[in-house]
Amino acid sequence: MATTTATSWPAEGETPLTLYIEHNNFFSIVLGSIFYGIHFSLFLATLRYLWRRNWRNVSWGLVLYVIALFVLATLYLAGSVHWRMRMFVDDRAYPGGPAAFYIEQFSQTETILSNSAYIIINFLSDGLLLWRCWVIYNRNYRVVILPSLVFAASTILSILVTYTIAQPGTVFATTTAMRITLPYFALSMSLNMLLTLMIATRLLTARSQFNSHHAQLFTSIISMLVESAALYAIFSIAFIITYTMKDALFNVVLHIQAQIMCISPLLILIRVARGRAYAAKNSTGVVLSGNRLSGVPPGQSGAWKNGNDTMIVSANNPMRAGTSTGSGHDSREEKSTELMDV
Repeated sequence: MATTTATSWPAEGETPLTLYIEHNNFFSIVLGSIFYGIHFSLFLATLRYLWRRNWRNVSWGLVLYVIALFVLATLYLAGSVHWRMRMFVDDRAYPGGPAAFYIEQFSQTETILSNSAYIIINFLSDGLLLWRCWVIYNRNYRVVILPSLVFAASTILSILVTYTIAQPGTVFATTTAMRITLPYFALSMSLNMLLTLMIATRLLTARSQFNSHHAQLFTSIISMLVESAALYAIFSIAFIITYTMKDALFNVVLHIQAQIMCISPLLILIRVARGRAYAAKNSTGVVLSGNRLSGVPPGQSGAWKNGNDTMIVSANNPMRAGTSTGSGHDSREEKSTELMDV
């Protein structure tokens, strides 16, 4: 008696389109978990670098920021996993199958949690760049007027997006939802790229004023800024394209993007911290005021004037505990801000 071998066993009534939606929803969790693992590794590495200094000099604001990103990314992934578990396990007998559950039950608590976490992650990621841009440009409010307006518009749209997709019966890829979500994602991507360009331009302009070591470090930071912005832009563009086409592949891109928004600032912070550690190892002085940076040989101090700003340079390294030679230097070290903190 001949036996037949079936290549697949789809549920009765499921079309290739519904299977495609289900495949992408399942695959999104797999890839999202992989990138979450990368994020977790970088999270631990960043905390290690931030805490390797004397505890009195730890940037607690950055520590809390890094922890907040990780907690939100965890909530995003947890909500997504639980919702997929309902799709494929608990509510697999839903009329129309998992694909119908995905389309018709998008406003569940898990999805609201995930989407809210994603929105806050995006807010924090863009907010950090905006704040650093403001600091690097000597806290000049006029320079960040346009980015601030874009950031405010993006924030308002994010609130509207969260409210819209939380309504019962709302589908994420409907025309009504897309009228709000597409401008939000486009504004966020544009803001990220604009701020990155402004910071990189500022660093390139200032690089010629520094010694060779710090010039190389600035080049390294600029490269990381550009690379992280490119990484963010690639996935943002991919999401906008797939979302506009109402292709279920946008689920995969969205889950990766949620982790990329956390990974990008961590990569920059680690690169900066590693550069600082190298400077400390070589006892290079990098104390400043007025958000400027310079390196001077050990044992020397001085001031560098640039326009109306004066930067005080000390031979003491602020990255090392116990290197201060006077209370005046201590005071300047505690109040100084390093331009490398981008």
